[in-house]
Amino acid sequence: MLLPYLRAGLDVDGCDVSADMIAVCREKATREGLSPNLYVQPMHELDLPRTYRTIFVCGAFGLGSNRDQDLQALQRFHEYLEPGGTLLLDSEVPTRIRSSGGTG
Repeated sequence: MLLPYLRAGLDVDGCDVSADMIAVCREKATREGLSPNLYVQPMHELDLPRTYRTIFVCGAFGLGSNRDQDLQALQRFHEYLEPGGTLLLDSEVPTRIRSSGGTG
């Protein structure tokens, strides 16, 4: 997701808990002549050098973490948002499959 934003000229950084994912992103960016700031960190331990007008968490919030770590991550996001900034995150609500046991 980071590369299209960089191509569009946006000032963006990237973060992932997976060093492998960061390496893939860095390699693709390098091939395009881009050099993003990329960080290998879990969300609940964010330690970044600057603040952001927008933080976009795509498809990762709550994965592989517990409730306390999710709360810590939300607190870290707030810490790294500029005043009036926006946190964008997607979430998937688990669906519940009900067994009707009948025709109705």
